[in-house]
Amino acid sequence: TSPWLALPIPGGIVAPSASNIAPVEIQHTALAAGTYQGSIKITAPGMEEVVTVTLLLAKGSATVTLNSLDQTYDGTPKSATATTDPAGLAVNFIYNGSSAPPSSAGTYAVVATVNDPNYQGTFTSTPCSTSMLSRSPRLCSW
Repeated sequence: TSPWLALPIPGGIVAPSASNIAPVEIQHTALAAGTYQGSIKITAPGMEEVVTVTLLLAKGSATVTLNSLDQTYDGTPKSATATTDPAGLAVNFIYNGSSAPPSSAGTYAVVATVNDPNYQGTFTSTPCSTSMLSRSPRLCSW
């Protein structure tokens, strides 16, 4: 297979030191977060070296904002909603430890977790951002 990156070294072999080691940036938009094996080919007059490398692409951070937390009881299940930054990421919800949205009046702890191969993020509700199913609308004030 072809190396990911070929680095010619002008003037021949250079011993590594703090002054001649430079970071290498690889830009590739099609790689998902994960671990990749590859190789780097280094060439100099009279020398060629292929080095096996492991590239770790970590998940990016996402911000989760919960919405629809204050809903009126009508006997049907009520789900929270969320927006994410970056926009459009899938989010999984847990209500008091269950994935089923609540259908009874009460206070529910809500945990929203990003479900995306390239991003991670979680929002855990606080007492004032808790999903409430009440018999009448409620406003949370600080």
